[in-house]
Amino acid sequence: MMQRAAVAVDALAAVDVAELDPAVLGEFVVGLHKLGDRLSGVTHRAVAVQGRTAAWRGQGARSHKQWLAQRC
Repeated sequence: MMQRAAVAVDALAAVDVAELDPAVLGEFVVGLHKLGDRLSGVTHRAVAVQGRTAAWRGQGARSHKQWLAQRC
């Protein structure tokens, strides 16, 4: 799942934004912001569930906050 997401992000990162028509560039910027907002929402939900279920335990951290700090 994360591999497919990384490939999609790589494709967006490869766009030569300096070559985009101004209208297309505007759509690109708005689209990136919308995708970023969606990704942030998914991230917050996943972190909340991980913290609530203590899924981080047994992985060498003393707290969820520490687990996140060590890996992110």
